[in-house]
Amino acid sequence: MSERKSFWRPIILFAFVVLCVFPVKAQETATGWVSSASYTFRDSVEFELVGETAVNIEQISLIIDSPSLNNPISVLAELRKNEDNLVFASGAVSPLALELLPFTTVIYWWEIEFEDEIVVIPAQSFVYEDDRLVWQTLDAEPWHIHWTGNEADFGRIGLQIAQESQGRLGAILTTDEMLPINIYIYPSFADLRAAFRLNGLREWAGDVTDEVPEVVMVTAVNPRTAASDLQQSIPYALTKFWLYQQAGANFEAIPFWLREGLAEGMVPVAVEDVGLETAVNNQSTIPFSQLCDTFPTTGSDVNLATAQSVDFVQFLQTQFGDRSIQLLVDAYADGATCDEGVELVVDKSLDTLNQDWLKTVRSYPLVVQFVIDNSMWFLLILFMGFITGFLVWKL
Repeated sequence: MSERKSFWRPIILFAFVVLCVFPVKAQETATGWVSSASYTFRDSVEFELVGETAVNIEQISLIIDSPSLNNPISVLAELRKNEDNLVFASGAVSPLALELLPFTTVIYWWEIEFEDEIVVIPAQSFVYEDDRLVWQTLDAEPWHIHWTGNEADFGRIGLQIAQESQGRLGAILTTDEMLPINIYIYPSFADLRAAFRLNGLREWAGDVTDEVPEVVMVTAVNPRTAASDLQQSIPYALTKFWLYQQAGANFEAIPFWLREGLAEGMVPVAVEDVGLETAVNNQSTIPFSQLCDTFPTTGSDVNLATAQSVDFVQFLQTQFGDRSIQLLVDAYADGATCDEGVELVVDKSLDTLNQDWLKTVRSYPLVVQFVIDNSMWFLLILFMGFITGFLVWKL
């Protein structure tokens, strides 16, 4: 995914999401011009501007912006004018050119160039919804749960899990109770993957939360497993959502070990990875300095990196309190590097913390561990034996 833009642009995009009631509709501007947009998911996005003027128009430009673009793009509109001075301008762009991903917001505006001035038509927006599927919606502010099919329980289950997850996360991160949260429950992983691949993201590894953290997208295949599936996916994705809301343009500056460790740690029933204990004892753990900007995507390293990250975040909470996690997120949102954020919050380097963490998770053979756990008793027995021997010798 392309590099994110400056901090103000995600804020503007979010404002348009809140204000836009319908994803695509005609909107009459303050100058009397009517602008509209429509799209066919994956194929094309079309724009039209209609207005009336007797003044000669040299050209009309269509300006389009979306979260994944580094800069807005400009398209020279096709222009025609009839004998009644009605002006029709249109432009079409491929979703691939806009790097559009599902449920991102598109902002667009027009610039009308007359001979002696340029008139800017106010910006409008729409949400690029995945309309291949028919969505049902359960609204319970600030939650908006969307799912497909006739299973009404999907919405209820999704809402309950989201509310519970928000409660757990709220003890660690600051969350805005008024911010609208859209959760889309896809009927299968194949459908979710297709939504990305149809829009050009061919090498998608499967973690939608790092591609479109502005919304929550998860899967639930059937009613029998819906609750367990969503118990795993919603807390994880919701955590990424809130990290994005706090960090904005610097979301990717949050180290992977913190992103993954916190998100996976929010899952109520995590699968224990015995590989972590083995890696610690074999001194083959992955240094956290290598989990700042990259994260494994295949093989056993994925499980090890995930288990390490979860345990490391919990270690930070135990040693420095839950507040330390929020302070770390704040530091990275302000532009700190991976190591700088740690030093700012806990006054230690990441490498030093790595060693401190290893000391807490390193295990020993059972006999050695038994001696360590009962060392006070062994010392007491040795002391009593010494005293007894000394008294016997004196007698």
